Amino acid sequence: MSQVTGRSYWLFLPGSWDRTATSLGIHRNTVRRRITRIGTLVDTDLDDPDVRMELWFALRSLDRDPPPA
Repeated sequence: MSQVTGRSYWLFLPGSWDRTATSLGIHRNTVRRRITRIGTLVDTDLDDPDVRMELWFALRSLDRDPPPA
């Protein structure tokens, strides 16, 4: 699992540690550690709903197909 995938699940499942862990087949504490690590790496507060919303939009934009050349 990539960090982007884990973060995406966590954001798309409204910050639920348990639901994210179940979806990824890992322990909830593993999810919590990974999300905390990501917040530290990007130097942002992932407890802030506005930050999570911006991150959600950024990740959604990565899922889109590239424009035709």
